[in-house]
Amino acid sequence: MVIQFLCDCAACQPDISLVELQTELCDVCGIETSLPTIMWSLQREGYTMKTITWPALEQNEQDCEEFKTLIDTHFCPEQLVFADESHFNRLMLRRPYAWSICVGIFHYQVLAVCKP
Repeated sequence: MVIQFLCDCAACQPDISLVELQTELCDVCGIETSLPTIMWSLQREGYTMKTITWPALEQNEQDCEEFKTLIDTHFCPEQLVFADESHFNRLMLRRPYAWSICVGIFHYQVLAVCKP
């Protein structure tokens, strides 16, 4: 039940931090646990931390078209203000890592080779 709760949290909000997972686990389930235990539990279920690539997210054509339509229908040109992004810090807005489920979990067997 607790493992499923952690997996559901990671699936619903992939960029959730371990501290936030710890807080959610305490608030909802009433269980206090360490951060390494949460990390180990998610890794055991096949979750890993992946780096998020922001350029790929920013180049979604459907999102761009929806944004243009939204701006066009709700604002007139006099209401728009444009800013220079040269000093814009994107790292403050989003987290650099997110949880991702592995497609395949590989189990390795260690074979001991004994020399006579």
